[in-house]
Amino acid sequence: MPVPEGGKALAPPILADLPQTDLDGQTMHYALGAAGYAGAGGVLPAELVGFDNGAEAVTANYTLRSGPATLTIIDYPTPQMAAAQETKIREYIKGVKQAGKQAHPEWPKPLADSDPVSLEVRRSGPLVALVSGDAIPDESHKLLATVHYESELMSIPQPTESEYRRRASCCWESRFWLSLAPARRFCWHFFWAIQGAVPHCARKPASSVYDTEFISLNLKD
Repeated sequence: MPVPEGGKALAPPILADLPQTDLDGQTMHYALGAAGYAGAGGVLPAELVGFDNGAEAVTANYTLRSGPATLTIIDYPTPQMAAAQETKIREYIKGVKQAGKQAHPEWPKPLADSDPVSLEVRRSGPLVALVSGDAIPDESHKLLATVHYESELMSIPQPTESEYRRRASCCWESRFWLSLAPARRFCWHFFWAIQGAVPHCARKPASSVYDTEFISLNLKD
């Protein structure tokens, strides 16, 4: 068989939610659909898991002191979907406990072979966990309590100044200098006007600055 590459070679993240203590690694079964789950000996009826809502499930066996136990973890897209499905699973398990050892034809064989007192359901975030088998309730409860959902938040580093902000800053700077161009031209012309007037005024008294120049003939009798 060809070796998967890229993302296909990565293990499903749900496998990391399995407790490692007393785990029989050779008994892990991962399922993305009803057929695969039922074919791998799923504890719950496949239609009760909710694969049509995007669920995925993993099942594994544990060797506890009081007996073997099977842990089923179902991962749903959202905690709200998990809460709704947990209610259905809990009601189903409640009916199994009330029936006791009287197995029903619709029960999957792993569920029918389990001790009803060891059945327990728990939800943590989008995860719904079910423990079954023959272990005593205390050990089943401890195994179930080790299933925790931990959300991983990844912070994306942002540059000190984004490209958009840099361009906006350059645009505002350009507008600022363009707005100063008329004032700069006025000051330039004013400066040169003063430069030209000062030497001319320096050769005349202050009272004659506005006198009109005229040509006079000094004629003597």
